[in-house]
Amino acid sequence: MNKKYLALLLALTSFSSQSSAAPSSESVLTTLKNTPATKYELGLFKLEFYVYALSNKLNDERIGSTKLRFQKATVREENNQLQVVATAVGKSKYLTESKCASVKSILSKPFNAQRMAYNTWSDLPQESYDKLQSEISLHIILMDKDNASLTLTCK
Repeated sequence: MNKKYLALLLALTSFSSQSSAAPSSESVLTTLKNTPATKYELGLFKLEFYVYALSNKLNDERIGSTKLRFQKATVREENNQLQVVATAVGKSKYLTESKCASVKSILSKPFNAQRMAYNTWSDLPQESYDKLQSEISLHIILMDKDNASLTLTCK
C-alpha cells in the first residue's frame, strides 16, 4: 500500500510542477475530478480498506482454540493474484502446520474470498465473480511472539 501512496505523491508532484510552468484557469480539484480511476484501482482501495478495518477489529483477538492471537492483515498483489496475508502470533510451540490450517479455516470466514469479491466489485457479471474468487486468496503467517524472525507460512 505504501507504493501506491508514493506513486500518488509522485503523480501530484509532477502535476504541480507542470501546472506551475503554465498557469491555468481550471482548478486542480476540477482536474482531479475529471481524471478517471480504473475499476481495479477503486476495488483494490475498497478491498484494502475492508481488510484494514477488519484487521483493526480483530487485533489481538484469540483465534479459536489455537492459542494464537490475530496481529494484522494486509493485501498484496503477486503474479496477477490478490493475497490477503493474515498474521497470527503465539509461542513457538504453537507454530505448526495443523495450527496454521486451523487459523486459516477460522479466518476464512471473515476474510471470505466470495464476499470480498462481491463487496469490492459490485457490478460484474456472475462468471467474472467465479473467476475473481480464485484470484483472491488467504495466506497465513504464524509468528513467534518473542522472535519475529521465526515464522511459519501456509497458503
